[in-house]
Amino acid sequence: TIAGKAGDAFGPVLVSEWPLSLLVLNSNDLHLGLTSPTTHWLPWYLIGTLRRLAEDPVFFLIGWHYSDQGVHWLQQRWPSLGASLQRCHSAFAKSAALAVLVEPGAVVCLLAGASRMTPVVFLGLNVSGTVARLLLIRCLAASLPGPLEALLQLVRRFSLPLA
Repeated sequence: TIAGKAGDAFGPVLVSEWPLSLLVLNSNDLHLGLTSPTTHWLPWYLIGTLRRLAEDPVFFLIGWHYSDQGVHWLQQRWPSLGASLQRCHSAFAKSAALAVLVEPGAVVCLLAGASRMTPVVFLGLNVSGTVARLLLIRCLAASLPGPLEALLQLVRRFSLPLA
């Protein structure tokens, strides 16, 4: 999304000066890990969870309402996926629940909708997987304070201030 790209572009500055603003723009695994040591756990979890879940229902509903047309739309949006997306669509039913639990990105959410996973099951798996992933990132970041601080020092040293 546009917000995600803005988060990537301004990430080196935002991670140090406005970490929660960075998470609002883009809560990918890297940004979550880098902001974990410098932010209170409650806003970190709330913003991270809500941002990670924000787009998933949209892709699920595209898949639900447009099925094969939705898959075709995704292929047009990301041409590099091409034939592999069609193969995934065919094989998705076998591991749909696990895929949504472990990696609920745009492709997985669209395929979950296209495969007619019930919305309640999708929502439960999506929220559970997202919360578990954030917990894992937070725990991993807490166990690596030295390397994370060294990485943040490099970012601070080589990024330009916004103001």
